[in-house]
Amino acid sequence: MASAQKKSNSRSGSSSQSGGRKSSGGRSGQGKRAQDKKVKSAPAKHPVHREIGGVVCLLLAFFGAIGYFGMQAAFIDLFRGLLQGLFGYGYYLVPPILLLMAYILFFHRGRPVRLRLVCALSVPVLTGSVLHLLLCREELAWGGELLGRLWTTGQEGTSGGAVSGLIGMAFQFAFSKVGALVLLIVAAALGLLFAFNRTVMDLFRAARERRESRTAYSQEEAPEELTLPKPVMEPHVRAS
Repeated sequence: MASAQKKSNSRSGSSSQSGGRKSSGGRSGQGKRAQDKKVKSAPAKHPVHREIGGVVCLLLAFFGAIGYFGMQAAFIDLFRGLLQGLFGYGYYLVPPILLLMAYILFFHRGRPVRLRLVCALSVPVLTGSVLHLLLCREELAWGGELLGRLWTTGQEGTSGGAVSGLIGMAFQFAFSKVGALVLLIVAAALGLLFAFNRTVMDLFRAARERRESRTAYSQEEAPEELTLPKPVMEPHVRAS
């Protein structure tokens, strides 16, 4: 009797333990589900750092454009001198490119924009290098004073500046003047193309569609050929 009672007590204890485990497991599962629901129901935070960058680019484009007209102000003079010292001739393209960057950052629609921004920034740099090879008449020799001379002449508007001028001279040293011009022009064109989120194949496709639409339009507007009726031959009657 005692042994049977012990067995029944042990069975009831094990069943109560298993029931407690099941109840604790159910509670933990319900807690996890509630946490998941809270995470799913919580609104996703919209990052605004791109919009802030767009505002900064817009303001810099505005102040850079004011520098075109020679207005005197501490920040405008500092900003214009910095851009001219770095990019020389390419300074005049910086405000439009900053405006393009602001547009990219404002209307990104969640898409990656880092490559487009880098390509947009490369346009004034490469354009300054091209204009340095074409327009610069300064005697610039390789040496320790080269960067200082490029910075000074860039601010004076007679070279490509410390960055663009150095890139142009390096390309000329490596590929000759003609080869450097070809490479830099192609790179600048591709950079501008990628900045607008377009590729070379997109250009070919657009040109082909435009040509096909013109052909179809010309075929629709072509005048129909007028067919003249054939003359009816009257029978010849002999005079009696």
